[in-house]
Amino acid sequence: MPALTAVQVVRRLACDSGDDVLIQGAGGVTGGLLVVFAAATGRRVVATCSSRAAARVRHCGASDILNYRAPDWQARARARRGTASPSPSTRYGVARQRCSRLLADGGRLATITGDPPKTERDILVVDAYVAPDGPALEAAVAQLVARGLSTSIAGTHGLGDAAGVLHDVTQGHAQGASVLDPQR
Repeated sequence: MPALTAVQVVRRLACDSGDDVLIQGAGGVTGGLLVVFAAATGRRVVATCSSRAAARVRHCGASDILNYRAPDWQARARARRGTASPSPSTRYGVARQRCSRLLADGGRLATITGDPPKTERDILVVDAYVAPDGPALEAAVAQLVARGLSTSIAGTHGLGDAAGVLHDVTQGHAQGASVLDPQR
């Protein structure tokens, strides 16, 4: 699911050549995969994550890492090219939180949280939901294997534990992918 979500979000953003992509929450499973697939399009990826996840996110293809726990990370994102406003090339973003103020006017923002921010400054907001697509998933897995990338598994749980697992994942407490096994 995370790989297919990432592929579909990157496709829906339809980034132009040479534009930066800002990915919030890149230390998570889906966020890390978003970095992989956005970087594979040749875009420069700016990623937010904790310092603990920075090396892994850089290995996924991020050009710039911003520690979201630093109090000035948003100011650093806006000023990283020496300007006081969003970089003109940072037109695309994938956010868990509202980050449209970090994007250039006329950019595109995708969210996978189901709580999209209001449109402002001609930024197109995409509320992305994953859809079944076997061939795209096969291609995504092949790309990950070709790059030698894998996802760590935080645990395997029965369906009865799904609510607790979902809570941990959405709160950022899972340290890798969580697998639900209907046979457990």
